[in-house]
Amino acid sequence: MTMWAYLQVRLVGDSRVAAVSAELEELAASYGGSVRGNVFRESGSAVGVLWGLVEELNLTDQIQGLAQRKHLDLRRVIGSPPSTPALWSLLGKLDGARGGYLFVPSPAHFGGFGVPEAVVLRRITAIRPAVSVIYLDPTPTAPRPRQARTGWLGEWRVDANGIAVTIAQHSARHRLSRAGLGDLVDPVSILLGELVGDAVKAAAADPTAPPNTLTIRLSADTSLLVVEIDETRHHASQPVSEAVQAICAVRPGGDFTRCSHPRGTLTRCALPLPVAETATTTEPTDVSRIELADALQRWRELRSEP
Repeated sequence: MTMWAYLQVRLVGDSRVAAVSAELEELAASYGGSVRGNVFRESGSAVGVLWGLVEELNLTDQIQGLAQRKHLDLRRVIGSPPSTPALWSLLGKLDGARGGYLFVPSPAHFGGFGVPEAVVLRRITAIRPAVSVIYLDPTPTAPRPRQARTGWLGEWRVDANGIAVTIAQHSARHRLSRAGLGDLVDPVSILLGELVGDAVKAAAADPTAPPNTLTIRLSADTSLLVVEIDETRHHASQPVSEAVQAICAVRPGGDFTRCSHPRGTLTRCALPLPVAETATTTEPTDVSRIELADALQRWRELRSEP
């Protein structure tokens, strides 16, 4: 599977380009590959650099006066979108690819080009639908209250298409492993396999339905891991599989809820964190693992039923 990375230097700063590139390489490694030799860095507009020199030489008044005499709107010149040779080079690479992953620091790196970010993403999808865009940090640049929550592990988006389950599970595995919650990789993978898989099946069954985008969030406190799947599809009244209910209720304190909201459907599952293995907690931990193993076996049995 081919992998690429793209970033705008102006958004990370010259001093952090190497560090961010290394983080993108680490993320690619979690998906079983590498972006070495395939990192596209957008240098940005030279207009801002030139205008900085004008200001440093105290030539601002002269330039503005000349622009007025020439009936030139200087604001449009200074604020013009930057050229995007790196983006066009990337699109050329994608055009000849069968599929793969494109890793980007955040959605903001598709912005600032004079068109909405969604237009750039649609262009990528039109060129090669099998290429999946994965964000290192999918949160917007503006601060969000949710980001301030203790134990926030991450948020990412997937579209309900054929590889959505794989993307969702890989992203969850990466974040849980980095947070030291590897014991929960299996149950969370099952949850995402069921819930995201259901969205993919629904989209395939009705090609005329509006596109369904799933926003997946992981957060944890001292006792619970919370998995949220926010869909743009309205299906709160539909039943939930027994496998999902079994995983969410595997230990006391587990919980599952689903509700409708104006933009779609929010599904929330709370999983109790594993008990630390100490001399005084060995027995509860063993019991918890037995219960988890039973739930996993029940899921496999349900998957094999006609």
